[in-house]
Amino acid sequence: MARASNRTEPADDNGTVAPIDEVRTSIGARIAHLRMEHGYSIRALAELADLSPSLISNAERGKVEPSIATLRRLSEALGTSPTYFVAAAHRGGPRVVRAGERGRVEPASQSDAERGDGRWPVGVEVDRVTPESAHALEAWVARLDPEAVLDLPPLAEPGETWGMILSGRLKVWAGDEFQFLGPGDAIWHHADVAQRIENFSREAGEILWVHGS
Repeated sequence: MARASNRTEPADDNGTVAPIDEVRTSIGARIAHLRMEHGYSIRALAELADLSPSLISNAERGKVEPSIATLRRLSEALGTSPTYFVAAAHRGGPRVVRAGERGRVEPASQSDAERGDGRWPVGVEVDRVTPESAHALEAWVARLDPEAVLDLPPLAEPGETWGMILSGRLKVWAGDEFQFLGPGDAIWHHADVAQRIENFSREAGEILWVHGS
């Protein structure tokens, strides 16, 4: 009979213990990610952490599970703490949506019905900049070519909407009221009113929209 291990692996939100192979893979991926973000080669990191390049290479590939002492040396060299490497990636930590990884958003069904063609107006693109796992807070970036107009129906669920102009000069409606807004200007309103964004300028404009429930 195998002896029971005293080690405790990282658990997910439901308290389920992660398999050791997944733990090694997760630790290795975090070491590699942080090393590359700092612009270090494996050999350079090995010199900074006073470790062998082969150990770091094997750890990054999930071939070995680094000891606490090894993680401490790596954390000191990479400007973090040892717990960074063993924290489960799905435990509510930050999510990053890179600029090149934004999800292109298609119009909602309500907008489809009103427009009848299932597409945004000509000259309009909308990207989601929050991860799919976000629920209480969602954000989008809308890009409007010159003379483009974007109509958004009121949301059925209660909440608040906040927007900020990233570039260009736009005419932004919230219900029956409108404002002319430039870069850095922001607007807030309840989410249950219709929105209309008009680009009356000669250059493209971008607006960041955030909806919170």
